[in-house]
Amino acid sequence: MNMAHSIFLYYHKHMFRAFSGIVGVEINEMHVPAVIESGSHPHIILDCDYQLREAENEQVDVKWFFNNDPQPFFQWLPGRSPQTVGEFFRNRLDLSYSVQGAYKYNKHRALKILHPTAELSGLYKCKVSSFLDEDFMQKKMIVYSPASNVRLTYSKLDHQTINLTCSAFGLYPEPEVKLSWGPLASDHGETTTLTVESEGRFDVSVHKTLSEDLLKPETVFGCLVTIPGTSYSVKEETMYFPGQVLYQITAGKSPLNFSPLILTSAILVGPLWEMMIRGLPAGPPRPPAFVPGSMGVL
Repeated sequence: MNMAHSIFLYYHKHMFRAFSGIVGVEINEMHVPAVIESGSHPHIILDCDYQLREAENEQVDVKWFFNNDPQPFFQWLPGRSPQTVGEFFRNRLDLSYSVQGAYKYNKHRALKILHPTAELSGLYKCKVSSFLDEDFMQKKMIVYSPASNVRLTYSKLDHQTINLTCSAFGLYPEPEVKLSWGPLASDHGETTTLTVESEGRFDVSVHKTLSEDLLKPETVFGCLVTIPGTSYSVKEETMYFPGQVLYQITAGKSPLNFSPLILTSAILVGPLWEMMIRGLPAGPPRPPAFVPGSMGVL
Protein backbone atom coordinates (compact mmCIF):
# COMPACT_ATOMS: atom_id res chain seq x y z
CA MET A 1 0.00 0.00 0.00
CA ASN A 2 1.52 3.32 -1.07
CA MET A 3 1.79 6.44 1.11
CA ALA A 4 -0.98 8.34 -0.71
CA HIS A 5 -3.40 5.46 -0.16
CA SER A 6 -2.42 5.23 3.52
CA ILE A 7 -3.03 8.95 4.04
CA PHE A 8 -6.41 8.69 2.30
CA LEU A 9 -7.46 5.80 4.55
CA TYR A 10 -6.24 7.64 7.65
CA TYR A 11 -8.34 10.75 7.03
CA HIS A 12 -11.33 8.82 5.70
CA LYS A 13 -11.33 6.60 8.78
CA HIS A 14 -11.19 9.47 11.27
CA MET A 15 -13.89 11.43 9.43
CA PHE A 16 -16.08 8.32 9.48
CA ARG A 17 -15.49 7.85 13.21
CA ALA A 18 -16.39 11.44 13.92
CA PHE A 19 -19.87 10.89 12.47
CA SER A 20 -20.54 7.25 13.30
CA GLY A 21 -18.73 6.67 16.59
CA ILE A 22 -17.52 3.29 15.30
CA VAL A 23 -13.93 2.51 16.24
CA GLY A 24 -11.69 0.14 14.26
CA VAL A 25 -7.92 -0.04 14.54
CA GLU A 26 -6.70 3.03 16.41
CA ILE A 27 -3.32 3.90 17.87
CA ASN A 28 -3.91 5.72 21.14
CA GLU A 29 -0.33 6.75 21.91
CA MET A 30 3.17 6.18 20.68
CA HIS A 31 5.97 6.47 23.23
CA VAL A 32 9.45 7.07 21.82
CA PRO A 33 12.27 8.75 23.80
CA ALA A 34 13.00 12.05 22.07
CA VAL A 35 16.69 12.21 23.05
CA ILE A 36 19.06 9.77 24.75
CA GLU A 37 22.83 9.55 25.05
CA SER A 38 24.51 6.73 23.16
CA GLY A 39 25.58 3.88 25.42
CA SER A 40 23.93 5.35 28.53
CA HIS A 41 21.01 2.89 28.78
CA PRO A 42 21.03 -0.92 28.94
CA HIS A 43 17.74 -0.80 27.04
CA ILE A 44 14.89 1.50 26.03
CA ILE A 45 11.21 0.83 25.30
CA LEU A 46 9.35 2.13 22.25
CA ASP A 47 5.63 1.56 22.70
CA CYS A 48 2.70 1.66 20.30
CA ASP A 49 -0.52 1.46 22.33
CA TYR A 50 -3.54 0.63 20.17
CA GLN A 51 -7.11 -0.60 20.34
CA LEU A 52 -9.31 -2.44 17.86
CA ARG A 53 -12.71 -4.08 17.50
CA GLU A 54 -13.06 -7.54 18.96
CA ALA A 55 -13.84 -8.93 15.53
CA GLU A 56 -10.40 -7.80 14.34
CA ASN A 57 -8.38 -9.35 17.18
CA GLU A 58 -7.26 -12.39 15.20
CA GLN A 59 -6.45 -10.23 12.18
CA VAL A 60 -4.12 -7.69 13.79
CA ASP A 61 -0.70 -7.18 12.23
CA VAL A 62 1.87 -5.00 14.04
CA LYS A 63 4.86 -3.62 12.14
CA TRP A 64 7.65 -1.17 12.97
CA PHE A 65 9.56 0.80 10.31
CA PHE A 66 12.82 2.76 10.51
CA ASN A 67 13.45 5.96 8.56
CA ASN A 68 12.28 5.70 4.96
CA ASP A 69 12.71 1.95 4.59
CA PRO A 70 9.49 0.51 3.08
CA GLN A 71 10.31 -2.84 4.65
CA PRO A 72 9.49 -3.24 8.35
CA PHE A 73 12.25 -4.29 10.73
CA PHE A 74 9.80 -5.83 13.23
CA GLN A 75 6.56 -7.75 12.77
CA TRP A 76 4.16 -9.53 15.10
CA LEU A 77 1.00 -11.53 14.39
CA PRO A 78 -1.01 -12.94 17.33
CA GLY A 79 -0.39 -16.63 17.68
CA ARG A 80 3.14 -16.26 16.34
CA SER A 81 6.41 -15.12 17.88
CA PRO A 82 7.66 -11.59 17.17
CA GLN A 83 10.40 -11.46 14.56
CA THR A 84 12.96 -9.07 13.14
CA VAL A 85 13.18 -8.49 9.41
CA GLY A 86 16.52 -7.71 7.80
CA GLU A 87 19.94 -7.48 9.40
CA PHE A 88 20.16 -3.99 10.90
CA PHE A 89 18.04 -4.69 14.00
CA ARG A 90 19.00 -8.33 14.35
CA ASN A 91 20.37 -8.95 17.88
CA ARG A 92 19.37 -5.40 18.86
CA LEU A 93 15.86 -6.34 20.06
CA ASP A 94 14.64 -8.46 22.95
CA LEU A 95 11.97 -10.42 21.10
CA SER A 96 10.70 -12.03 24.30
CA TYR A 97 9.57 -8.66 25.70
CA SER A 98 5.86 -8.17 26.29
CA VAL A 99 3.99 -5.22 27.76
CA GLN A 100 3.06 -5.88 31.38
CA GLY A 101 -0.70 -5.98 31.89
CA ALA A 102 -1.51 -6.00 28.18
CA TYR A 103 -3.95 -8.52 26.72
CA LYS A 104 -2.99 -11.21 24.24
CA TYR A 105 -3.74 -9.17 21.12
CA ASN A 106 -1.41 -6.26 21.90
CA LYS A 107 1.15 -7.67 24.34
CA HIS A 108 3.98 -7.60 21.74
CA ARG A 109 3.20 -4.14 20.42
CA ALA A 110 6.34 -2.56 21.95
CA LEU A 111 10.05 -2.76 21.19
CA LYS A 112 12.77 -3.37 23.74
CA ILE A 113 15.95 -2.06 22.12
CA LEU A 114 19.16 -3.28 23.74
CA HIS A 115 22.12 -0.94 24.37
CA PRO A 116 20.98 1.81 21.97
CA THR A 117 23.78 3.60 20.14
CA ALA A 118 23.96 6.53 17.74
CA GLU A 119 23.28 4.32 14.71
CA LEU A 120 19.69 3.98 15.94
CA SER A 121 18.90 7.69 15.62
CA GLY A 122 16.06 8.26 13.21
CA LEU A 123 12.33 8.16 12.50
CA TYR A 124 10.31 5.26 13.90
CA LYS A 125 6.89 4.39 12.52
CA CYS A 126 4.42 1.97 14.08
CA LYS A 127 1.71 0.58 11.80
CA VAL A 128 -1.18 -1.54 13.06
CA SER A 129 -3.55 -3.09 10.53
CA SER A 130 -6.35 -5.62 10.14
CA PHE A 131 -8.16 -6.92 7.05
CA LEU A 132 -10.44 -3.86 7.07
CA ASP A 133 -8.59 -1.03 8.78
CA GLU A 134 -5.19 0.36 9.70
CA ASP A 135 -3.55 3.15 11.63
CA PHE A 136 0.01 4.43 11.95
CA MET A 137 2.01 6.93 13.96
CA GLN A 138 5.64 8.02 13.79
CA LYS A 139 8.14 9.84 15.98
CA LYS A 140 11.80 10.79 15.83
CA MET A 141 14.46 9.64 18.29
CA ILE A 142 17.94 11.16 18.58
CA VAL A 143 20.66 8.97 20.05
CA TYR A 144 23.56 11.36 20.40
CA SER A 145 27.24 10.79 21.07
CA PRO A 146 28.94 13.45 23.22
CA ALA A 147 32.37 14.80 22.40
CA SER A 148 35.28 12.53 23.25
CA ASN A 149 37.42 15.66 23.52
CA VAL A 150 37.09 19.43 23.10
CA ARG A 151 40.12 21.69 22.67
CA LEU A 152 40.25 25.48 22.66
CA THR A 153 43.66 26.85 21.69
CA TYR A 154 45.29 29.99 20.39
CA SER A 155 48.69 30.74 18.95
CA LYS A 156 50.52 33.59 17.22
CA LEU A 157 50.95 33.23 13.49
CA ASP A 158 53.23 36.25 13.49
CA HIS A 159 53.79 39.36 15.61
CA GLN A 160 50.44 40.87 14.64
CA THR A 161 48.09 37.88 14.21
CA ILE A 162 46.42 35.42 16.58
CA ASN A 163 44.95 32.10 15.40
CA LEU A 164 42.03 30.96 17.57
CA THR A 165 40.87 27.35 17.15
CA CYS A 166 38.23 25.16 18.77
CA SER A 167 38.09 21.46 17.90
CA ALA A 168 35.46 18.92 18.99
CA PHE A 169 35.85 15.20 18.31
CA GLY A 170 33.65 12.12 18.08
CA LEU A 171 30.15 13.64 18.10
CA TYR A 172 26.87 12.52 16.57
CA PRO A 173 24.78 13.96 15.02
CA GLU A 174 26.76 16.79 13.46
CA PRO A 175 27.37 19.46 16.13
CA GLU A 176 27.46 23.22 15.99
CA VAL A 177 30.73 24.79 17.16
CA LYS A 178 30.87 28.53 17.78
CA LEU A 179 33.81 30.73 18.73
CA SER A 180 33.68 33.99 20.66
CA TRP A 181 36.40 36.49 21.50
CA GLY A 182 34.81 39.13 23.68
CA PRO A 183 31.63 40.09 25.54
CA LEU A 184 29.81 41.78 22.64
CA ALA A 185 27.67 40.26 19.92
CA SER A 186 29.97 41.94 17.38
CA ASP A 187 32.77 39.77 18.74
CA HIS A 188 31.09 36.64 17.35
CA GLY A 189 31.85 37.11 13.65
CA GLU A 190 32.50 34.86 10.68
CA THR A 191 34.73 31.84 11.15
CA THR A 192 36.16 29.01 9.04
CA THR A 193 34.84 25.51 9.76
CA LEU A 194 36.31 22.13 8.82
CA THR A 195 34.09 19.07 9.30
CA VAL A 196 35.22 15.47 8.91
CA GLU A 197 32.87 12.46 9.19
CA SER A 198 34.38 9.08 9.98
CA GLU A 199 32.63 5.87 11.05
CA GLY A 200 29.43 7.72 11.87
CA ARG A 201 31.06 10.39 14.06
CA PHE A 202 31.92 14.00 13.38
CA ASP A 203 35.13 15.93 14.10
CA VAL A 204 34.69 19.69 13.75
CA SER A 205 37.32 22.43 13.92
CA VAL A 206 36.48 26.14 13.81
CA HIS A 207 39.18 28.75 13.18
CA LYS A 208 39.37 32.52 13.44
CA THR A 209 42.29 34.81 12.61
CA LEU A 210 42.39 37.91 14.81
CA SER A 211 44.53 41.03 14.73
CA GLU A 212 46.37 41.31 18.02
CA ASP A 213 46.15 45.11 17.85
CA LEU A 214 42.36 44.87 18.16
CA LEU A 215 42.36 42.52 21.16
CA LYS A 216 42.08 44.00 24.60
CA PRO A 217 44.29 42.59 27.37
CA GLU A 218 42.67 39.65 29.18
CA THR A 219 40.12 39.09 26.40
CA VAL A 220 38.14 35.91 27.06
CA PHE A 221 38.19 33.41 24.21
CA GLY A 222 35.20 31.06 24.23
CA CYS A 223 33.95 27.96 22.44
CA LEU A 224 30.41 26.56 22.60
CA VAL A 225 29.68 23.05 21.30
CA THR A 226 26.03 22.00 20.92
CA ILE A 227 24.11 19.19 19.23
CA PRO A 228 20.94 20.45 17.51
CA GLY A 229 17.74 18.92 18.83
CA THR A 230 19.27 18.06 22.21
CA SER A 231 20.17 19.89 25.41
CA TYR A 232 23.80 18.78 25.11
CA SER A 233 26.36 21.57 25.30
CA VAL A 234 29.99 22.05 26.28
CA LYS A 235 31.46 25.50 26.88
CA GLU A 236 35.18 26.14 27.08
CA GLU A 237 36.91 29.43 27.89
CA THR A 238 40.45 30.65 28.19
CA MET A 239 41.96 34.10 28.66
CA TYR A 240 44.25 35.91 26.26
CA PHE A 241 47.33 37.67 27.58
CA PRO A 242 49.31 39.74 25.05
CA GLY A 243 52.68 38.28 24.18
CA GLN A 244 52.06 34.87 25.74
CA VAL A 245 50.55 31.54 24.76
CA LEU A 246 49.17 30.15 27.99
CA TYR A 247 48.01 26.74 29.04
CA GLN A 248 44.64 26.07 27.45
CA ILE A 249 41.67 24.89 29.52
CA THR A 250 39.47 22.31 27.82
CA ALA A 251 37.22 19.36 28.66
CA GLY A 252 38.51 16.54 30.83
CA LYS A 253 39.31 15.66 34.42
CA SER A 254 42.28 16.85 36.41
CA PRO A 255 43.79 15.14 39.45
CA LEU A 256 43.77 18.56 41.09
CA ASN A 257 40.74 20.00 42.86
CA PHE A 258 39.79 22.81 40.55
CA SER A 259 38.13 23.28 37.16
CA PRO A 260 38.33 20.24 34.83
CA LEU A 261 41.23 20.72 32.42
CA ILE A 262 43.54 19.24 29.89
CA LEU A 263 46.71 21.08 28.87
CA THR A 264 46.47 20.99 25.11
CA SER A 265 48.53 23.72 23.54
CA ALA A 266 51.42 24.08 25.95
CA ILE A 267 54.64 22.13 26.20
CA LEU A 268 55.26 21.54 29.88
CA VAL A 269 58.75 21.02 31.23
CA GLY A 270 60.49 20.62 34.56
CA PRO A 271 58.70 20.41 37.93
CA LEU A 272 55.28 21.45 36.62
CA TRP A 273 55.24 18.58 34.12
CA GLU A 274 56.13 16.11 36.88
CA MET A 275 53.38 17.50 39.08
CA MET A 276 50.73 17.09 36.37
CA ILE A 277 51.58 13.56 35.27
CA ARG A 278 52.33 12.17 38.73
CA GLY A 279 50.00 14.24 40.88
CA LEU A 280 52.99 15.12 43.07
CA PRO A 281 53.89 18.45 44.71
CA ALA A 282 56.39 20.50 42.80
CA GLY A 283 58.15 23.80 43.11
CA PRO A 284 56.92 26.89 41.33
CA PRO A 285 57.02 26.48 37.53
CA ARG A 286 59.07 28.66 35.30
CA PRO A 287 57.10 31.45 33.60
CA PRO A 288 56.27 30.60 29.98
CA ALA A 289 58.44 32.16 27.28
CA PHE A 290 56.69 32.86 23.98
CA VAL A 291 58.21 31.77 20.69
CA PRO A 292 56.59 33.38 17.58
CA GLY A 293 54.80 30.84 15.39
CA SER A 294 54.82 28.21 18.14
CA MET A 295 51.79 26.52 19.74
CA GLY A 296 53.57 26.13 23.04
CA VAL A 297 56.03 27.57 25.47
CA LEU A 298 59.64 26.94 26.24
